[in-house]
Amino acid sequence: MTSVGDSLTKNLTAPIMAVGTASVVAFKKVDEGMDSVATKTGASGKALEEMQTIAKDIATTIPVGFKEAGDAVGEVNTRFGVTGDELQDLSSQFLKFAKLNQVDVSQAIDSTQKAMATFGMKSQDAGKMLDLLNKVGQDTGISVTTLSGLLVQNGSTLKEMGFNAYQSANFLGRLEKSGVDSSQALTGLKMALK
Repeated sequence: MTSVGDSLTKNLTAPIMAVGTASVVAFKKVDEGMDSVATKTGASGKALEEMQTIAKDIATTIPVGFKEAGDAVGEVNTRFGVTGDELQDLSSQFLKFAKLNQVDVSQAIDSTQKAMATFGMKSQDAGKMLDLLNKVGQDTGISVTTLSGLLVQNGSTLKEMGFNAYQSANFLGRLEKSGVDSSQALTGLKMALK
């Protein structure tokens, strides 16, 4: 009886408990992601269900967690006002961008949206902006968050000089790559413009 009991405990009860524990952990992760969508958007009802479905779809097709997917969907909806397929596509792009650049997805969405707003870009331009930040970052070694921050900080000066977002990002990246402190260089350019 003792032998059978030990065998059942080891071969049946322990695996069942492990599956139960894993199920609870998995449920909590999914629930955390869905809560993130609700918290970030303030949505409810059918709109919330649609966004939560998008977050689940993303988390099961891209190698990211439910929390990250929920954060992306919530932030993209809030920052860009998109829904449906456009929300899913843009959220997926931001998740891939964040993973590639090893940055937090919410921070990536925030900094990119601010840089886009500085140059009057629309949500349809977000994919191009992400490509631009990636390209300049890879070409010059500047981090994408630093670059987007510099675009926001110096956007008005760069626009006065006639630069668009593409030209500005390349200019700032090249300054940083050359070892020139872009903040000092742009301060000098601001004085020259005055």
